[in-house]
Amino acid sequence: MNTGFKTFALKISVVGALLLGVPGQVCAGAQTVPVEVIATDSPVGAATIAGPNIWAVEPNVNELAEYSLPTGLPEKTLPVGLSPTALSVDSSHIWVANSGAGTVSEVLISSLKVVQTIKVGSAPTSLFSDGVNVWVANSLSNTVSQISVATGRVIGTVAVGASPASVFSDGSYVWVASSNSPNISVIQVSTGKVIDLVAAGPQPSGIVSDGQNIWVANSGAGSIEEISKSSRTTIATFQIGGQPGSLSFANGILWIADTGAPQIREFNISTGTVVSSLPLDVVPSVVIANGVQAFVGSRSANQIELLQGQQKPQSPVISNIPQIATAQSTFTPSIKTNSDGVTQVSSQTPSICSVSSVGAIVSFLQAGTCVLVPESAETNNFALGIGAAVIIPVVVEPAVLTLSAESVAVHVGDSETVVIATNSDQAATLSSLSPQTCVVDSNLREVSFLKVGGCTIQAEVGADNVYSGAASQTLTITVDPIVGSVSFLNSPTLATVGSSFTPEFGSNSDATEIAISQSTNVCWYDPVIRVVNFIAVGECTIYPHLAAAANVTAALGSPLDFYVSQGEQSPLVIGGTSEVGFTISSIALSVSGGMSDTQPVLTTSGGCHLFGLKLTAKSATTCVVTATSAGNANYLPTSTSQTFTFVQPAQAVVAITNPTLVIPRHQFVALSASGGSGVLHYRFSVSGIGCVIKKTRLSNKTGGDCVVTATNPANHGYTSATSVPVTFSFS
Repeated sequence: MNTGFKTFALKISVVGALLLGVPGQVCAGAQTVPVEVIATDSPVGAATIAGPNIWAVEPNVNELAEYSLPTGLPEKTLPVGLSPTALSVDSSHIWVANSGAGTVSEVLISSLKVVQTIKVGSAPTSLFSDGVNVWVANSLSNTVSQISVATGRVIGTVAVGASPASVFSDGSYVWVASSNSPNISVIQVSTGKVIDLVAAGPQPSGIVSDGQNIWVANSGAGSIEEISKSSRTTIATFQIGGQPGSLSFANGILWIADTGAPQIREFNISTGTVVSSLPLDVVPSVVIANGVQAFVGSRSANQIELLQGQQKPQSPVISNIPQIATAQSTFTPSIKTNSDGVTQVSSQTPSICSVSSVGAIVSFLQAGTCVLVPESAETNNFALGIGAAVIIPVVVEPAVLTLSAESVAVHVGDSETVVIATNSDQAATLSSLSPQTCVVDSNLREVSFLKVGGCTIQAEVGADNVYSGAASQTLTITVDPIVGSVSFLNSPTLATVGSSFTPEFGSNSDATEIAISQSTNVCWYDPVIRVVNFIAVGECTIYPHLAAAANVTAALGSPLDFYVSQGEQSPLVIGGTSEVGFTISSIALSVSGGMSDTQPVLTTSGGCHLFGLKLTAKSATTCVVTATSAGNANYLPTSTSQTFTFVQPAQAVVAITNPTLVIPRHQFVALSASGGSGVLHYRFSVSGIGCVIKKTRLSNKTGGDCVVTATNPANHGYTSATSVPVTFSFS
């Protein structure tokens, strides 16, 4: 029946005179026992805690139910989808997996209304919201659906192992336990893909995180498994027996629901041991830890059981109470108690005394009465302990003021932070008594030095209700001129005679920098154009020099030493026409470049002759003229070559000029030609059967074709010339 209300029954179980313990510990004469039962309309499929209430899904009536904590009174029921089996809560939503409908109900916490029903895979049995995405394990689809919290839409589906039963997300990775797969699937949230499979025991059915590592319940092996989040490898497997299913973690304790027997186990993850095994009335389906409480739901009973322990009282006391304290002093209290709980001290008068969060150090702030209360934190066996208040009188103390500086001799342009030490809370002021020489920044406690002289600064601090005033303190600092410094910023890559180098200077002044040569026979500095000229081979040493200026001394920097090597002469160039006809019998040469005081030497090869600067040849030829300058101590030798060609000119075209080309075979023909150059002496040649030339007469008594060419031989510098062949026919 769905009326919007639930029947609630509260049952208090008192077991003789036993002292009840809290989950995770078994006290002497005490054990963890169920002390409350919330009656529901239907068996509970899953539950979670949101704010002050507990929420449960009831698959038999298709409802989401809310119960108040700690009263257990029903608050509200909300219809959801068919057979709800799982739920998850984030800052604004409750998400419900409806296994029978293949959907997820989105419930808005602010209105407690279903605002959307989202279609996912088949038989969703587990889901987890990390605040950005909701991850849904679809048992029959063997997938995990990714729902955007912002839009309430499915934005991804990831294939995982067979029958995914439990899912957990830390925002970066999603861990999925599949009951019919021997592996835990690890999904990377940024890619939406399975990036690893971690081996697990048979039937992994529950998964939870302790903040550092992942814990998996292997139902088919009676074990739980600890997996490293960072390396995604199994750290340890613990055999605990039964059929571990639902897991929940709080305060160092892993609560384990045995889905095969009516019991809950408490497992201490620090010691790796089961510290309590609690028998129940029904077989649990889900367990939720909430501090020292645990809630257990069952699919076989209409109830939620609350497990709660009782704790021993504590009596913390401060054992080293000072009789009186002075303002601005500190005190570390020693607290004794009857437990191993973490102790601390709280101040009831924070304007007079405060307690640090680290180390529990008490600071006495000003005069008055300090009230401190010792406390001992709650543990598994002991309740929170608050001891009796302690009263400590706090009195004032004389203020102390000192003024110091790291150096009392500085240079113009420097700045220095002075040290003002005082035990007063009043801000000390700093001023300059020599404003022409130095100025101060009181907030930064920094002194800037302007010019040479004595700088006197003064520090003062006033009185308050904690400290009396202190006498002003003065400090005199001598300001010296800046020590000039200068250096070369570059050096020549190659120093050779005839070249130059432009030095670059670095200095701490605007004064003029120059270079001073210690090797004037090798190199010298031209102050007008600011370059170093290299004039001879040898070692060159130059110094950077800085002229003196106001508040800056003159300076001579470190020398720059380098070797000046022989220089290269200017390139030699041989002038003259490079190719001439043979009719021109000589070429007038010219030579430029090299050293001005040395005449280059000319040589030739290839059939030419040199007469001073005149190059001649008796026949057509190609010759190479080489000019060489020998160099000297300061310059390297150099040479260059130029090719000159004397060539024969071609003759005018030679041609056979006979007008008749067909001749009777019993006759001859007198051959004639024209063209050519120089001396004309044509020579005729013939090819063909029966063809004969005598001097200039061509005959062929047998008949047939004769092919004739005319040649004027080479003469007077002209090359030979031959005509185009002409065919004469004899018939």
